Amino acid sequence: MKVVVKKIDGKKLALISAICTGLLSLIFIPVFLLMNSINHVQMPSWFKVLIILVPIVYFVMGYILTRLAVGVFNIIVKRLKGFDIEIEDNNCECKN
Repeated sequence: MKVVVKKIDGKKLALISAICTGLLSLIFIPVFLLMNSINHVQMPSWFKVLIILVPIVYFVMGYILTRLAVGVFNIIVKRLKGFDIEIEDNNCECKN
């Protein structure tokens, strides 16, 4: 079955993208802590703040940049009168 996509909900997609990037940025926390333990040097206070701010900054920037990208995408798709995608319903027992 073919469907024409004419617009994507920017708020929801941006929120999902921001959550994903924020969660993925948590990977850096163990790396930062490991670097600190390997060097045997006391971590400066600004570095501790940076560890906390990285996921927050990634979340905010991920949201903003995704909203901008989806906005541009929706403008382009509107001018092109949408685009086709083909989907298949696996639960449908009808034959075409």
